Amino acid sequence: MVVESLPKGEPSARTAITGDAWSSSARALKISRPSEVILMKNSAHIGETQMSYLANTEGSHNACIIKMLILHARKNLKLYVSNRQEEILAGCLLGDAYITKRGQIVIEQSNIQKDYLLWKYAQLKSLAYPSVEEIKRLDKRNNKTYSSLRFVLRQYFRSLRNIFYPKGIKIFPESMKLTSLGLAVWYMDDGCWSGGRCILSVDGFCAKDREAIQRVFLEKFGVESIIRTNKKLLIRKKSQKRFFSLIEQYIIPSMGYKIMTP
Repeated sequence: MVVESLPKGEPSARTAITGDAWSSSARALKISRPSEVILMKNSAHIGETQMSYLANTEGSHNACIIKMLILHARKNLKLYVSNRQEEILAGCLLGDAYITKRGQIVIEQSNIQKDYLLWKYAQLKSLAYPSVEEIKRLDKRNNKTYSSLRFVLRQYFRSLRNIFYPKGIKIFPESMKLTSLGLAVWYMDDGCWSGGRCILSVDGFCAKDREAIQRVFLEKFGVESIIRTNKKLLIRKKSQKRFFSLIEQYIIPSMGYKIMTP
């Protein structure tokens, strides 16, 4: 993938994909040049194209399908999103991230979670403006200044905003692609392990969405849960091992305190 470099602070996205768009990600995944490319326009999500590569892994004759999402901002301006990035973004958007009306995704964490923020930036760097900035905010209630770090993804995500904010308020899209990796990112954002309890903060969603989250946890992941009176989701004790077995491999070291230890 070839991305035009942007001057620092450039407000508009100017990202281009050449005919060798596959190359950088292919090298990372150790796949050869695709023998077949399939383009499918997604009519449900305007501004998106799904591309599938039929490729062979290096040293293997077994073919595998590598899928990617191509987002369009304006004519001839495209952004390549890998499957892994798409999964991480799902977790981010269910957690702390938000999408502006311009289609930019803002990802921010407190300075205490610097390692986690930098991990996210490393994973999503090809989609982001080229800087991580420190934000300071004064809380007038106690006259204390709080610091956080954030980065912003380029303005190609209006189609996702239409999905997550159909009426201007974040929802849980029940039909979304949520994988174990996305679940792990969501948990690192909004989950905690305390007093033998595994809790996920879902109180920002409406009651209907909280029920949908429980349904997806049970039907897709085999994890039973309850909604507590404070509107947070509690993983039932009998499902804790199952839940952590799904996400543990994706939890980064600095967030290890959030998982159950033997």
